[in-house]
Amino acid sequence: MYPYRIQDPMYLYGHRGAKAEAPENTLAGFEHLRSLGIHRVELDIRLSLDDELIVLHDHTLDRTTNGSGDIRKHHSNELAALDARKTHPQWPKATGVPTLKQVLANWPELESIQLEVKATKAPMLRIIAHKLHDLIAELEIEEQAIITSAHKGFLQLSRKLSQAQTSYIAHGFVAERFCRNPLGIIRRLRCQYLCANYKLLTPKLVKQAHQYEVFVSAWTVNTIEEAEQLASMHVDSIITDAPSLFL
Repeated sequence: MYPYRIQDPMYLYGHRGAKAEAPENTLAGFEHLRSLGIHRVELDIRLSLDDELIVLHDHTLDRTTNGSGDIRKHHSNELAALDARKTHPQWPKATGVPTLKQVLANWPELESIQLEVKATKAPMLRIIAHKLHDLIAELEIEEQAIITSAHKGFLQLSRKLSQAQTSYIAHGFVAERFCRNPLGIIRRLRCQYLCANYKLLTPKLVKQAHQYEVFVSAWTVNTIEEAEQLASMHVDSIITDAPSLFL
């Protein structure tokens, strides 16, 4: 066993709600996740035309909704009125593109949330950082929130805001499969989480992360075999499209 174990057992997070089971990043999808008794979630954050924090993975609307074009060209009210069932056309009721505040306001049992800020232009990242910190403070979810991103500059800015506000909010670096020296990046950015493509992870890397007291969260894990392999490495949590499979 490792001299340092962060948490046990391995926790389960729904990916964009429950991407394989319900419309992703929608109020309906998050409600589905809650109905399974799961209150840990990963979701994606972008910015609307009226500078609202919007829950959407892509920078365009085409893949998941009946809308089209860049999200930044649409008002939050327009986004809410869209039908975001494109990947799940059999879903019985229309559901739009929500704001982050709408998602969080309806989740009193929330245990942990990974808030992934997608890379975009620097001015928008600054707006997102300030609004995200303000919303976390307003809803008093500092202990549940983990701000994550693959954008190193954003993570540096967000950590400075956290220090300036004297509020402790965990941060995580999102590492792709072929990321080089992810722990070096984590230590330089002073992040507490490594949110890694599960194919990047090795027993050695996970052990080193724990020695640095870094939580390891693996995405996107969709088979029992993958989960068992990660559990044998003592990964702290997995993020899955299909949470029902693991229940």
